[in-house]
Amino acid sequence: MSAKVFDSDASLDERRVIIRRCGGDVEMAELPWGLQPSEIGGRPFTVVRAEGRTFPSHRCLVPASEFRHRSRGKAYSFSLADGDWFYVAGVWRPATRDWPE
Repeated sequence: MSAKVFDSDASLDERRVIIRRCGGDVEMAELPWGLQPSEIGGRPFTVVRAEGRTFPSHRCLVPASEFRHRSRGKAYSFSLADGDWFYVAGVWRPATRDWPE
């Protein structure tokens, strides 16, 4: 299992490495990118803006060497000056029949 450049434009079927709590332990898991919407008929999404929100469970870390994001037609790229790895905060949802791990 190896981490890849983090790209918020990654397709929903691409798998990404995350680090999450599993009981009292910590595990690395490779999961499909994106979250299934909680509302019926909603579209899957890949970026959660969390200003003013808390996520008491299902938090994770996404290892990355670069973070790319598009906003209002502009592309942005973030990385450490030395090219080292860092972590992006994330959330995950348990697998369902329609959205497997």
